[in-house]
Amino acid sequence: MEIKFMNEESIGEFYKKTQAKRLPVGAAFELTYKCNLECLHCYARRDNNAPEKELTFAEWISVLEQLAHAGVLNLRVSGGEALIRNDFFEILQHARNLNFACDLLTNGTLITEEVADKLASLMLNKVSVTLYGGSEESFGKITGRPELFKNAMRGIRLLAERKVPFDIGACYLRENTLEEYLQIQRIAKDLGLALPLPDLDGLTPSFRTRSLEPLDHMLSESQMEELCRMDIENHCPLPAKPSDNDLLCPKTRDFILIRAYGEIGTCNALFSDKNIRQNSIMEIWKNDETFRKIRDLCQKDLTSCNKCDVRRFCNPCPGIIYTMYGDFGATMPKARCEQAVQFKKIFRKLREEGHPYFSDSGPKQKDSLP
Repeated sequence: MEIKFMNEESIGEFYKKTQAKRLPVGAAFELTYKCNLECLHCYARRDNNAPEKELTFAEWISVLEQLAHAGVLNLRVSGGEALIRNDFFEILQHARNLNFACDLLTNGTLITEEVADKLASLMLNKVSVTLYGGSEESFGKITGRPELFKNAMRGIRLLAERKVPFDIGACYLRENTLEEYLQIQRIAKDLGLALPLPDLDGLTPSFRTRSLEPLDHMLSESQMEELCRMDIENHCPLPAKPSDNDLLCPKTRDFILIRAYGEIGTCNALFSDKNIRQNSIMEIWKNDETFRKIRDLCQKDLTSCNKCDVRRFCNPCPGIIYTMYGDFGATMPKARCEQAVQFKKIFRKLREEGHPYFSDSGPKQKDSLP
């Protein structure tokens, strides 16, 4: 029997159909909020005053069974630091037994020879290791644990030796310099990995505590300009102009997130006040009024943002807006708005200087900037 694989175009069509029918295809687990690092920008930091307890092994197994029955195909596992849980491998093995394609997000510091062997045996789709610095000093600035840099590098080496599919992620924060990010890229390059690229709007508020403190660590304007000048096409491409009828967040139609205490969300920004300990996952997914509303929101529905002259340079997230302010008509947190203003200023400056990105042969040569 001939096995046929879907090409990129077919995969795109598949996801369009599942989104149109509101069918969940992907899911993520935040297995725990415990972590052996103390990162400055962490949005998932545990609220020590929260009365909730993390889901038990039996409850996570029930979650897996429900998701498999619902037709979910892909599973992303993270924390906190997921490897802290003593039952991590039992949970992941059950996921693999149910034929989930699994990704793991980890800081890599707990990957020993034994752990690496077990990860290799699970045949995961990918392991993503976030490396917070290219040296002990820069790693320590972000994590508060400089002594664990060598553990992270050991974990990366062990994955490479076992040919486990993995990549290195970098978190761009104002506490580190451009040279320190280049060092992370050199580490990836030496391993033959794709270079980690920045997600400059990736920092989010701490949703459990409604704190904006993580946004204090966003890059400064001068740091963003440095990145743009170094490699604008890969690091900071000029965003496409949004269309009024484009969905604000298509992933809310086909993606489920299960939090460590049992809440269900459409992402790490927006989650229901109902808990899977009282309701089935699909009951919440289908019937939560906030979920139903966000799935149909289009660009034109962001009434507070649409008249803004930096709208194009922003990536407004309806989940962040609603969770922080309780109103889809509100604006993004001030720090994110200020970042969009800075991006516009940088792009206009580079264009006026004749940067190759905006030259006659560049990718944005015919693009006008407001």
